[in-house]
Amino acid sequence: MIDNLKRQLLTLIFLFSLVQILNSQIVFSGEVRPRTEFRGGYKTPISKISDMAVVTDQRTRLYADYQKSNVKIKITAQDVRVWGNTPTVGGNGSFLGIAESWIQIGIKPSIDLTIGRQAISLDNERIFGALNWTQAGQFHDAIRLNWRSKEKSAWRNQLSLIGSVNQSTSVLSQTRFSTKGSYKGLGAAHLSWENTSKGLQGSLLSSLVLYPTQWHNLWPPSDTHSLTYGIGTHGFTSRFSRGKMRLSFEGYLQHQTQSKTPEFSGVIAMGKTWDKTTLTVGSDYLSSGFKPLFGTNHKFYGFMDYFYVGNPHQDKGLFNPYIRMDYSTNAGKFSLFGHHFRSAVNIPTGQEWLSMGEEIDLLWTKSFSNSIHLLGGWSVMRTTAFTNEIKNTANAPRFQTWGFIQLTYKMQAQN
Repeated sequence: MIDNLKRQLLTLIFLFSLVQILNSQIVFSGEVRPRTEFRGGYKTPISKISDMAVVTDQRTRLYADYQKSNVKIKITAQDVRVWGNTPTVGGNGSFLGIAESWIQIGIKPSIDLTIGRQAISLDNERIFGALNWTQAGQFHDAIRLNWRSKEKSAWRNQLSLIGSVNQSTSVLSQTRFSTKGSYKGLGAAHLSWENTSKGLQGSLLSSLVLYPTQWHNLWPPSDTHSLTYGIGTHGFTSRFSRGKMRLSFEGYLQHQTQSKTPEFSGVIAMGKTWDKTTLTVGSDYLSSGFKPLFGTNHKFYGFMDYFYVGNPHQDKGLFNPYIRMDYSTNAGKFSLFGHHFRSAVNIPTGQEWLSMGEEIDLLWTKSFSNSIHLLGGWSVMRTTAFTNEIKNTANAPRFQTWGFIQLTYKMQAQN
């Protein structure tokens, strides 16, 4: 514990020293984000309202951004903790760590290379997201090559090639890969395009993620201690806007080494804006074995996180028609979501598309300055007997609830 604390203090001293040494070449900033949640059925039903939990956690980040000529460096130190997780006296804890640490080299004005621990956010974050809702976020130890079209081009195109090979420890020969929540290898290609004047936007994605469960070897595949699980995801996004109307489509095909049946995900949405109000209707479909991988699933499948957010529902898939209304006033922005959830597979009883309930989410956000932001919300979930069955809470009441309030303060100063 003491050695770990020493390493953390040395890291902070190094960051502050770096600020002084590099003088005007570095921008130092920070963020403090506490959030209190009222969990009366969050992620899984509770038996009675008196079982509700009140949890406050907090994210504290220090950012160091360096830029000179064609080189950019970013280092993010992060502390994530639950209030009360350490005693008031003598509790040092071991929460501080490095969330980001990458260097970006500009090879040409239109080409750059980023190496190190970084967030990978593609499109609307359905497959690859920064997962900013969680206090810890989501980062990859990876290398990324970006090629962009010229800034004055009518079509703004970008091609990204992403790769990573991971290891649990520093070794000289084979060892078991045992890092929880990670993967052995990643390869992805992403092509995006946009033409503002024509109202067209879209992308293509192809990725392969390798999850060995025994030895680390990636080659040859005939070795019994090599790859045992891999997921390939290939798909597109397409968005068309004209005036205040928007129409979007998404589709992904997924193949997995443990299954001969391909999986599929499809999305359609349409929206229209009137002055301060925007109305969106749409639907998501995910087949029973489809895995959103690194997606920001909290954004799409209900804020109470009953589906996919580290929260499996026994491979039942998901059919999710929804409606969303956004309204902006001087008091802030209000968003109202309505979801209906159904299974995407045949149920043993012979019924198809069996209901998994409905959810209503109310969200409010308000910026009081460039530094202070408030975000709050309340959600109600009506579960069904089938929902309670797959969550192993058969006797839970049908109505569950969850709410939160979050403060974000951002500070920035340049030396």
